[in-house]
Amino acid sequence: MRKLAWLTAVLMVLALPMLGAAQGQTGSVTGVVTDATGGVLPGASVTIRSATGAVSSAVTDSAGRYTIANVAPGSYDLTVELAGFERQASKVVVAAGRPATVEVRLQIGGQAEAIQVTGTLIPARLWRR
Repeated sequence: MRKLAWLTAVLMVLALPMLGAAQGQTGSVTGVVTDATGGVLPGASVTIRSATGAVSSAVTDSAGRYTIANVAPGSYDLTVELAGFERQASKVVVAAGRPATVEVRLQIGGQAEAIQVTGTLIPARLWRR
């Protein structure tokens, strides 16, 4: 019984460095999305895409904050979109073990208006009376 307790303790001590190493293998992307006046924007879609095509995304919370966790180190294209605002794109570099902070300010725009006119054509001979 004593040997089993000793062996368990030794294995736990040996496993600790592996746990720490596993936690430091990835980073994260975090930040706040605001409008031109500095007001926070909840519900914005934040997406990162690597050169290999790997995609991760998040949606901003009620305070405009977002976090994309467990991101492999490397360079990413970051895009932020929200209806009624212009799409914002930038680059971000993620390092292992630390967050990359990207604050994004969206400009109003991106709204498309379409006017549709419907009606009935009246032949000219009928409205000339």
